[in-house]
Amino acid sequence: MISTPLRVRGQVIGAMEFEVSATDFANEDIELVNGVAERFSLALESARIYEESRRVAQRESTLNQIGSRLQTTNTVDTLLAETARGLQASLGATRVAIRLGAPPKSNGVEEH
Repeated sequence: MISTPLRVRGQVIGAMEFEVSATDFANEDIELVNGVAERFSLALESARIYEESRRVAQRESTLNQIGSRLQTTNTVDTLLAETARGLQASLGATRVAIRLGAPPKSNGVEEH
């Protein structure tokens, strides 16, 4: 059994393991396995960064869409309704509440 770690940003995130029948596994073979593991790790990190970038872009797009709708409103009631509707649709929430005014006094824990 041959095992080589998979590292992303210096952290071990897994391993590649090979069961081989040959008893004379050459240094070239080990270098090959280590090279593939390194490239696989780089590809994983690239995929993670791509997915994160895609999520950020989607969030920004949603924020811009809601923001542009809010720019066209001219009453507080319409503003509240559009904001709640936009958040409800974006988050898949069953209910959204927006309250204006000073928050009630609590035990020192602020909720967001």
